[in-house]
Amino acid sequence: NVQWVLENEGPRGRILVFAANGHVMNEPPDGSSKAAALEKPLVMGSHLRRMFGKRLLIIGTSSPAVSEGLPAPKPIEGSSDETLARVGLPRMFLDLRMARQDAAAFVWLSQQRPLLDVRTRSSITPSTAVDAFVFIDRLTPAAEIKTPVPAK
Repeated sequence: NVQWVLENEGPRGRILVFAANGHVMNEPPDGSSKAAALEKPLVMGSHLRRMFGKRLLIIGTSSPAVSEGLPAPKPIEGSSDETLARVGLPRMFLDLRMARQDAAAFVWLSQQRPLLDVRTRSSITPSTAVDAFVFIDRLTPAAEIKTPVPAK
């Protein structure tokens, strides 16, 4: 579907695909139901990486906390989420492609790290799983925004 959209959009076409971290990553996270399999199935991000190479930007989502109405994950010391929360910004975009150029950052990014998910706990190697993270300090349930209807 992604390839079809891009072919129909032409050479300047762009597409943004949303899915859970476990699907968009370049590798299946350890701890997921498929991680224990002898032959791990490729996740969507792996298929897309094979098709589009460096033209693909895989962005994972990180959030250490949730608002009322969502399942609350327990904090994990040393997790990617906890580390990003210590920066102190409520929202940020972290491009790991740039961070890989720093030796100390690359060492940290190359180690397995827990990553919270609303449903599961899993571990990833940030340097190979994603190209970037969007960090949001607190996830909230979707809410309808009611806009006033103009009077006629």
